[in-house]
Amino acid sequence: MTRYAMRMAVTLKSEVLDPAGQATQAVVNERGFDAVGELRIGKLVDFSVQAGDPAEALEVARRLGREFLANPVLERFEVWMDQGRRTGHDGE
Repeated sequence: MTRYAMRMAVTLKSEVLDPAGQATQAVVNERGFDAVGELRIGKLVDFSVQAGDPAEALEVARRLGREFLANPVLERFEVWMDQGRRTGHDGE
């Protein structure tokens, strides 16, 4: 078995209002970032899955998203293998 690094983005569905995103966009625009629009807030989840192959790891991750990490009424999710955790982000 191999341990696969996974990453999942959970976001509100497009038809769901995003008050946090709207408030953040208002402040961003007030601060001079007029070119920024359609700002929405979501969450990014990093985790690992121990599996026999990449397809099995992705299926376990999708199941985790469907059954636990995303609310199917309000949210959608996208999951992918993280081929290498990035380092050197601003703020680190």
